[in-house]
Amino acid sequence: MGSAQIFTVIFPPVVYGFLGHSRQGAVGPMSIPCLIIAAVVDKHAGLGGTMDDRVEVTMALTCMIGLIMLLAGFLRLGLLINFISKTVLTGFVHASAFTVCASMTPKLLGVSIEKSAVIYETVPRTWDVLPQAKVGSLVLSAGGVVLLLALNQLKALAKRKVSAAKKARKEAGEEEARKK
Repeated sequence: MGSAQIFTVIFPPVVYGFLGHSRQGAVGPMSIPCLIIAAVVDKHAGLGGTMDDRVEVTMALTCMIGLIMLLAGFLRLGLLINFISKTVLTGFVHASAFTVCASMTPKLLGVSIEKSAVIYETVPRTWDVLPQAKVGSLVLSAGGVVLLLALNQLKALAKRKVSAAKKARKEAGEEEARKK
């Protein structure tokens, strides 16, 4: 991966962190829109396509998506999402999460596998190279996952403490109002 490609992976999430406001938004190389775009690029440029071919297909697809989104915005078609059942959306999100996990596992283990456009080929290939996993990568990856889980627990603890403090402050204010 060249340095220009690395910067395209790093800066969008940083910029979104400052300018974005959606809790559900995901910006990064493993977000659901990126997975969908990658599938289209793999189909049209081929898994063995050159980087120029892949960039060309990606840029064309991005422009088409932008135009469609502008048209949908002008026509106020956002209400159509209400007609997609929660079950379908949940299934899509879970399948996307499984795809992300399956595609990231070789990287977390420090091994490489032949890329595939379908998940049912990726999982067995990962299983086959499991004995070749690098211990350092595995320890670092496991440490990162543990750190993320610990930070999530700290965040939940902080939210509970803030909530308890607000409740205590509200009760103290009500008690003082009763005294007056």
